[in-house]
Amino acid sequence: MTASSTALCVEVVSVLNHCGPARGDTASALLQVIVQWINSSPMSVILLPLMAAVCQCLASTDHMSRVVEACCDTYFSRGTPLHFTSIQFQTFSLILFS
Repeated sequence: MTASSTALCVEVVSVLNHCGPARGDTASALLQVIVQWINSSPMSVILLPLMAAVCQCLASTDHMSRVVEACCDTYFSRGTPLHFTSIQFQTFSLILFS
């Protein structure tokens, strides 16, 4: 699955390579959309394949660093999927520490 995910990400990200300097606004808008999607999808299984694809195929080091930074920030700042209420946390603490 990782190889096919990376291949899909390469196809999506390669569009940035085709946005030359004359299309700077297009590249900026596309980059902004990609970063916004990354920030809004912290639990996506495609974050790491996207980071691998960006490092493999993007020609612009500026674009690459922005996307990789967004992936790292989102991947490592995502919380655990377990969100406890106060009572659940107290009960869980009693079980762990007794």
